[in-house]
Amino acid sequence: MAFLWRKTKEKYGNEKSTAIVALLAIGMTTVSGFMLLKYYKKRALQRQLEQFVKESTAENKVIVHALPRWQFPSAHASPFVAKLIAYLEYNKIAYREEGTMSQHFETNKMPWITYKNVHLPDSNLIIEWFATQREFHHLNMDAHLSEQQLAISTAFKSMFEDGFYPIVIYRRWAVDNNREIYRKLFLAPFLGEVVSRIVMNLVSKKMKQMLWLNGTTRLTEEEIYGKGQQ
Repeated sequence: MAFLWRKTKEKYGNEKSTAIVALLAIGMTTVSGFMLLKYYKKRALQRQLEQFVKESTAENKVIVHALPRWQFPSAHASPFVAKLIAYLEYNKIAYREEGTMSQHFETNKMPWITYKNVHLPDSNLIIEWFATQREFHHLNMDAHLSEQQLAISTAFKSMFEDGFYPIVIYRRWAVDNNREIYRKLFLAPFLGEVVSRIVMNLVSKKMKQMLWLNGTTRLTEEEIYGKGQQ
């Protein structure tokens, strides 16, 4: 740094060289701090994942990572978490739920699972993964279906997950009155009133952006619900 100050002093004079070196020092400190923070976050994530692996291996259970369950008769507020829980329950696969890291560390998807040294997101990919595992007897609930029945099953799944799901999201997160109801049901019990309002506003904004991008909120409310009824 002293060498740099001397060189800039020769070219720009004392005052300018001092300012240039100060700015460079601030920039280098900021970059170094950012890199250090990134390193510690990566290490913390690695330690957390290692802990999940240890717990899953010791308990011989699938760990389902998702937000805590809501106070409502359905298994979970997220249809995809509810689907995975139903799958595990029906097939008597030992599991436990974990809510400290609800979103997958790379994809930000929920749910995701840890099973021993495997960390896998997306409910559909998780269910497909079980079918490839000898330890789970290559569990495939669709094995008895014909090719035509599989096609119908795929069409139904697409209708619900790709067609109907955005309407559910709209009803929950984009309609003012409903949004407050779901905040109290889903977020307030474990986040509290103040934090749940902040989180609800952030989630609602994100969901509205998603609904606009997929075309849902470019329709009127009547048209949106009409699509759901179809």
